[in-house]
Amino acid sequence: MFDILKEEFKANTAKMQQIRAAHEKKEQEIRDVYAPGKIPQFLHEEEENYKSAMKKARLDAINRLNSTVGKLEAQQGGMTATIDTELLATLNAVSNSGMGLTAAELRELGEKVLASGSSICARKLSEIAEESGISLTMPDPEKAKSVLYEAAEKMMSFYRNYDGTDKYKEDMPIDESKYYFMSDGKFLDDYGEKYKLASTSNLARVKKAVAEAEKSKYEKTVESATEQFQKMIHADDLPEKKPSEAAAFAKAYSERMCPQEKALQPQVEFMRPSPGIACKRVPHPKPRPNLTYNTTDTAASTAAKELSERAFLLPSADELGI
Repeated sequence: MFDILKEEFKANTAKMQQIRAAHEKKEQEIRDVYAPGKIPQFLHEEEENYKSAMKKARLDAINRLNSTVGKLEAQQGGMTATIDTELLATLNAVSNSGMGLTAAELRELGEKVLASGSSICARKLSEIAEESGISLTMPDPEKAKSVLYEAAEKMMSFYRNYDGTDKYKEDMPIDESKYYFMSDGKFLDDYGEKYKLASTSNLARVKKAVAEAEKSKYEKTVESATEQFQKMIHADDLPEKKPSEAAAFAKAYSERMCPQEKALQPQVEFMRPSPGIACKRVPHPKPRPNLTYNTTDTAASTAAKELSERAFLLPSADELGI
């Protein structure tokens, strides 16, 4: 999904580099062919042609970016902000029981969550899976959009400012070198990985492991599933009937740091944490960036253009007093 952004980025960058290369070639031809008195005028005309061609390339690239972002916005792993209250009540009941889930139970609930399309139910199931010793990722639309928008902003900045230079020069200005090093598109790789994690689920791996356990005629117990999982996935992802040493240490540490009210000593009672649960709200989603390119000439740019053009016009007879 996200790869299409990088493919389009490379194509747009190549187009800008072609325009730049053709411009530099034409400039050299002008210097080699024309008389010295004519060179400034022809170079000016070529510069205007180059700017016009580059402006069109920028506009095309930004329009494609806007279109692709819109398509990716609609592909958030099938998740929306809707809340399936009945399913959420079931997940809360499982969480409050403190019993955790086996891999088979996680598979069944996971399929229901994906079918519901509820992002809040997906986050709750991921939390329960973690408590059960299973590493589970579910689509998170808001996080995926934030990653997408951040990448789009950087691409937008590149398209607005890149001049098509494809060779590094030691005397390059800082801003020019910045966009030169972005031109290979590698900065999008990290965004691609983040987007993939936020917009996909690894439930398929859990389902496959359980299916293999059932196919081998193992009993549907945590112990038998664990034996089969050991051949397929990392130990950190395995469900455990009993807490691991790490989990036991974490629980003991938590009890020491946040003791129950009855266990508090009078002299440290003021250190008791506030009642309630820790806030688990997701960060405020990043707003959609402005992916438009204004090509309208301002009054200042029009005046500068006219002044520049006049500098290369031959004086009239009246101006020469003839």
